[in-house]
Amino acid sequence: ARAASLRPDDGGAGPSPLQRVCAKLTEGAPEAALELALDEGLWSHALAVSSLVSSEAYDRTLMRFSAAIRSGKSREPPTSQAELADPAVKALLLLYDALGRGALPEVPDDALETWPAYVGVFSLLFRPCPQQAL
Repeated sequence: ARAASLRPDDGGAGPSPLQRVCAKLTEGAPEAALELALDEGLWSHALAVSSLVSSEAYDRTLMRFSAAIRSGKSREPPTSQAELADPAVKALLLLYDALGRGALPEVPDDALETWPAYVGVFSLLFRPCPQQAL
């Protein structure tokens, strides 16, 4: 909830599906974030988040992604400027970089101002998951 309060004003449009996924992650609910990403067709995020949930969740996500490709429902909308400015989205993208590198990349300067989002997302690594060694 605190991380969501740091989100820039969206002019009353409300959070996007990606921002709602990130909010679930900052709340420590990766399973709910995964389900939301799957429901919204955010496949790249669903695949990354599923690996934080469990190997079984990752396998199920791959199967759903494969089915979506076959049915023509695999397109994701481009990431908006509002989403890229959202601290929780920034934290999630940094987490993806960390997972891909196997180490923490350079932390952006504004992370201190919006630390609840980063703590919320990175605390997912304290849950039992294959990437816990980071």
